[in-house]
Amino acid sequence: MNSKIITAVAILSLVTGCAPSDKSTATDTVLTLPPVAASKPVSVDERLVVNLTDLQRDHVLTQMRTMLDSTQQIVEGLAEGDLKQIEEAAYVSGFKLSQTPEHRAEMGGLQMNKALPREFRQMSKTTRMMFDEVADMAARGESVQDIQRVFADGMHGCNACHVTFQIPTP
Repeated sequence: MNSKIITAVAILSLVTGCAPSDKSTATDTVLTLPPVAASKPVSVDERLVVNLTDLQRDHVLTQMRTMLDSTQQIVEGLAEGDLKQIEEAAYVSGFKLSQTPEHRAEMGGLQMNKALPREFRQMSKTTRMMFDEVADMAARGESVQDIQRVFADGMHGCNACHVTFQIPTP
């Protein structure tokens, strides 16, 4: 068993250019990565800056954390085949819930439509609509595989938004 671990670490070290740290033992699986990969030049963050007030930033980051929590719960529900868990987790991050009078009042009070770029708002809406679709599919009892496909496709929107925009601390 230990020889298999040592062999795997050695192969991984050769392939990735990583090496076990000085403090590790032969059975540790912790590797120290080089500070900068030789093939990747260091670049400046070229994402679009979205300048928000403290309250606006807190609102957006709270919404993102809610979506991340929903994502974790959906993935867990998919692994367990628990359609109710998937439905409930997806609903919390869906577009339908974001259209409640309470949420709309909060958005208006924070002037989010003025503060956020149109493309950001569109990506958010598309992602929220994917969460609604996942919730609806789970409620209808559709297959976990079909739900997982819709969810996986929808996650591209999350990645696109995070690749496109940055929200710095004011």
